[in-house]
Amino acid sequence: MVKKGWAPNVTMLPAEGAPEVELRPGEHPIAAISLASGGPALVITDARIVRAGQTLLEHKDVRHCEWIAREPEKTNLDTEAAQKLKQAHYDRLIFDLGGRREVVVEGLGQAYSPLLKFFWFKLGREPAR
Repeated sequence: MVKKGWAPNVTMLPAEGAPEVELRPGEHPIAAISLASGGPALVITDARIVRAGQTLLEHKDVRHCEWIAREPEKTNLDTEAAQKLKQAHYDRLIFDLGGRREVVVEGLGQAYSPLLKFFWFKLGREPAR
């Protein structure tokens, strides 16, 4: 659950789902995330992420989820370049699906944090250090 006010662009969804997503049998909606770019929201279910009726990724396919950059060491705040990268892309998540496939989601706003933590928890994976 997202703490009220923590990520104002996140809406928790009722059990009956979101009208813009056709749920699969046994699938449950979790939340909708409005992106800074506008347009259709991301809908998060217990099995996938959907935008405009299209599945962006299946949770089971995600091998790693990175914040800001593919190489976390590039975000070390000791450098000016890293500071600029964080300022420009603080709300970006990169989902590695294996086999050289990835999905990059930008414009998450404050929703980047609960979504990143959701993947770490759901997939039982902590970030690489």
